[in-house]
Amino acid sequence: MARAAGKGGNSGKDKPDSEEIRLWEEYTRDIAPAKKKPSLRKEPPTAKEAAPRKREKAADVPTVKTPSQVQQSPPQLDARLDQRLRRGQVPLDGTLDLHGMTQAEAHEKLNAYIARAHGSGKRCLLVITGKGRSGEGILKQKFPQWMAMPPLGNIVLKIVPAAPNHGGSGAWYVYLKRVRDY
Repeated sequence: MARAAGKGGNSGKDKPDSEEIRLWEEYTRDIAPAKKKPSLRKEPPTAKEAAPRKREKAADVPTVKTPSQVQQSPPQLDARLDQRLRRGQVPLDGTLDLHGMTQAEAHEKLNAYIARAHGSGKRCLLVITGKGRSGEGILKQKFPQWMAMPPLGNIVLKIVPAAPNHGGSGAWYVYLKRVRDY
């Protein structure tokens, strides 16, 4: 629908003709103006807003915790150590292989091994769960849950899937807290 310039067409300098105006109005008829964004400036409250509110229900009032009730945030690995751990570059202090064990046997051995390692000051362990027949092995699935549960959840700082040279998705690095960290 290109028109030649100078033959009644709109070359960008002329005013739109009545047909173009009608089409534009028809096109924009259902468009509502955008809502105004709230101002970032704090306006003084109106008299109605400044009036005292009714007494709030007890459930609506936030409770203030005493310092003894506030839990400290859990210790975290610094970015460099986390990166080295994920790459398998942190020296291993021990290895536990759970291949061929039942869930009960593996859970018991895991709890005992990690508790002993933590007690002797070890920090980085390799735990081999195996991948299972279809990559969905039960020990591989249960391992993160076991690590979060007491007593291990209290002494484990972080678990990370092992690097390929240490077993890949069938093994985990377990980084333990220092005895003084908790």
